[in-house]
Amino acid sequence: MQNLCDKFHESTAYNALDELKLAIDEYDLVRLKVFDESEFETKPTFMMIRQYMHMVELLLMFVGATRTGNWTIHLATLEQIVKYFFALDLTNYSGTIAWDIAEMYSLKETDPDIWNEFEQGNWIVHRTKTSFCALGCDEALEHQNRAMKVVGGLVGITQHPHALARYFLTAPELQRVAQETLQMAGNIMNDYDSGRHHLDNISAVQKQEKAIDKISRELECVGNPFTYENSELINLMTKSVFTDDIASDVRQVESLGVDLYAVFKTNRIETASISLWAPIKRNKLRLCSSSRKKIKLDLGGGISELFADRNLFARLLIVTRSQRDVDLAETIGIYEMSTVPRSMFAYDGTMFV
Repeated sequence: MQNLCDKFHESTAYNALDELKLAIDEYDLVRLKVFDESEFETKPTFMMIRQYMHMVELLLMFVGATRTGNWTIHLATLEQIVKYFFALDLTNYSGTIAWDIAEMYSLKETDPDIWNEFEQGNWIVHRTKTSFCALGCDEALEHQNRAMKVVGGLVGITQHPHALARYFLTAPELQRVAQETLQMAGNIMNDYDSGRHHLDNISAVQKQEKAIDKISRELECVGNPFTYENSELINLMTKSVFTDDIASDVRQVESLGVDLYAVFKTNRIETASISLWAPIKRNKLRLCSSSRKKIKLDLGGGISELFADRNLFARLLIVTRSQRDVDLAETIGIYEMSTVPRSMFAYDGTMFV
């Protein structure tokens, strides 16, 4: 802090202020990290909520990097997100995304020109001049495909290769001409030159404020999870207590994902001692959803698995299969369809404390 104050007289006020803000932000982040680590071991519910908040923050940063074309933040957030793919057994994404990250970082050495283009924001598509509205290449292609999937478009020609090839060669240009014709006629606004974000209006702000108020009211009803002092991991809505095994697995999601990503990168990308396409071993972590009890029913020769939770249809099907003479109308109107009162007991039979 003293160094920044000294620099204030040596540089412009704006530069010194920016450095001061950055130092304060870094200091607050360090304090928050230390606070989280001190609470994680003794408060599993606090830990789970903070993990969820961290996931949402990463997704928002990832979307923001795409909307603004920030290549550095895009790669950094993607590298943070991939650890959850490894920990949660999302094998279709974990290996390919880890390989993609390594390939992108290698461009700095193998193809500096492409890397510089990406750093300048030339890896996204601008369909308008509006700020914070850029799209990834795959999403831009989906927008283009949507414009072509109209009446008289792909219908009826998918089985004719030559007709399909001619259509895909001409359809984008025809769609552009049609769009420009409508703009010249004044039938639609020229969105490319509008310059105003679609959420930059009073109605969007009011809708956002209503959503925030709704979440706040719900938290007031179920209780503030950050003030829960007990050492158990609980369901915020039902107050059911999860087992210690589940709490332990939830706690290690992030650390396990970091370790697995590091091992994958070392063994399959850097040293290539293991094939990149070799099967990835699943972790099978016991998370909150695994606490639901499975019930198997014979439905006309087939076996169906249902979770014994608060789903009305599942409970109703369980009852009707076990008791053929049940009057469904009477059952729905009178009985709670549970062996214990839901107001006092969880679905696994444990009593709320």
